[in-house]
Amino acid sequence: LKEVQRVQMAPVEQTPVVLSDLDPLDTAVKPVSNGEEPELAGVFSPPSNEAMDRLYRPQALDVPVLVARDAPISTLDPRSVGAFASAASSDLAKVQTGTADPADPAEPSGDTVQTALAEAMAQPNSPQVLEASAPGVTMIAVRPAWVRVRAADGTVIFEGIMNAGDTYPVPQTEDPATLRVGESGAIYFAVKGQTYGPAGARGSVTSKLPLSVANLTSAYSVAAIETDGDLARVVAELNNPDAPAAE
Repeated sequence: LKEVQRVQMAPVEQTPVVLSDLDPLDTAVKPVSNGEEPELAGVFSPPSNEAMDRLYRPQALDVPVLVARDAPISTLDPRSVGAFASAASSDLAKVQTGTADPADPAEPSGDTVQTALAEAMAQPNSPQVLEASAPGVTMIAVRPAWVRVRAADGTVIFEGIMNAGDTYPVPQTEDPATLRVGESGAIYFAVKGQTYGPAGARGSVTSKLPLSVANLTSAYSVAAIETDGDLARVVAELNNPDAPAAE
């Protein structure tokens, strides 16, 4: 038994070689057998605090909207599409200004040019791959009022005094912005072609009002223009900006 358990040590001049690496992290990444580099996680970038970095973007459609062109080639007008479309526009301008020569057979008639332009406008140039943009919210001031708009993270994106006739389009973000206004009776909201409001009673303060389409259309009714003379004047000026201002 003593002979079996005996261990003899002999010094050698050769430096010992490490036959294995005991680093436990070597097995964390599975080696790729086909010679390609393993896909590792990218560098993490923290989300930005700026509210404008999360603007609303139309979602991509699952299937592009394509319009089939089943008409025969003989019915296509080369003056309505491609490089010859500009010629139709110039001919239409001649017809409208009266410079076209009716006796010249090369000059097209007004009906022919208008028909070609109508067909060109009816046919889409490219398939639709994005959904339609969501409706936005525009604030309208009919009297001077102090307003402050905050993003969802608390960042102030607009603050100041809006005078009568001033408008402010609210940025479309994933989370709606909130409004604080000192003169609630002076602020209205334009949504989907309709005017809603006012934000509150005259002389009152409104705060933490979500500026989303769903909230504004459900919380407020369509504004009655006849009950507010300032609103009627501002709406008339916005709809007809070229008209002279009333003294």
